[in-house]
Amino acid sequence: MSSHNSREGTMKISVVIPVSQRQKSAERALRSALLQDGPVHEVLVVDDASSPPFRLPDELKNDNRIRIIRNEVNVGAGASREAGCHHAKGDWIAFLDSDDYWLPGKLAAQAFLAQRDFTQNPGALVCYSSGYQTIRRRTGKQRGLVPAESSHAEDFASACWFMPGSTVLISKRALKKTGPFDLSLRRLEDLDWYMRFGLAGGRLRVAAIKGAVIEIGERPTPLQIHEACGLIEQKWLNPNADIPLPAKMRTALRAYLDIERAAAHHHAGRVMGTIWFLGRSFLRRPRRCVHLKKWWHPLDERREPP
Repeated sequence: MSSHNSREGTMKISVVIPVSQRQKSAERALRSALLQDGPVHEVLVVDDASSPPFRLPDELKNDNRIRIIRNEVNVGAGASREAGCHHAKGDWIAFLDSDDYWLPGKLAAQAFLAQRDFTQNPGALVCYSSGYQTIRRRTGKQRGLVPAESSHAEDFASACWFMPGSTVLISKRALKKTGPFDLSLRRLEDLDWYMRFGLAGGRLRVAAIKGAVIEIGERPTPLQIHEACGLIEQKWLNPNADIPLPAKMRTALRAYLDIERAAAHHHAGRVMGTIWFLGRSFLRRPRRCVHLKKWWHPLDERREPP
């Protein structure tokens, strides 16, 4: 038994994997979760109205750690994660997107950090990410990155730099304190949730290992991103918003949403839209690089888990 496992005995982790029309990659994600040496209590595959429905491979049909929850209509990743959290029996939740997968030791390293933190401060509002490797399907280009830690609410309005859909481990208590995912959002639902997490005093901690492989494939269209940005702006930036944002956080959010818009136009081959929204983002938050901060440092694969 590893040194991690001796510290993890009291943790029960429920892994939540939303899947829509991704049978093969979801099987890979599922296997990667089951092979973790951390304290995986169960894996919930939330089938978001796939046609045909997601089916367990034959060799996993008798694994009693797996549960399949099916949405009869497609509701999106955020609502599917929310459904998984509702059904989860563990006291910790780990999210994994169906087109990504984990590497051995990912949950063990995060669980070690969590046990240490909660021993010192049981009431802490913390989520745990890890380093990750991105792979672009079209070109095969790869990057290994370790996201920066943060305890500043403004940062959570400035980017989703830590790939929360596939790297995060978080306690059920923190999920309940922050509140549910906004079911009206089909995109940028993570941005919305982690803004609320940051405003509640939340902190991001990072296990500096390569814990996940993130495949970057099909991009959202400019229309999809514009619709999501509009909903975010209506919710957070109108004068009658339920939760007033500090001025710096409002500026950061506006600048970041324009980065999202510019990226969508860039991937759609729309040069003028890319220039327009990126330029407006720089006007709103002057800086020397595209992103609002340096969110990552290169992954040092020689580093061992803490």
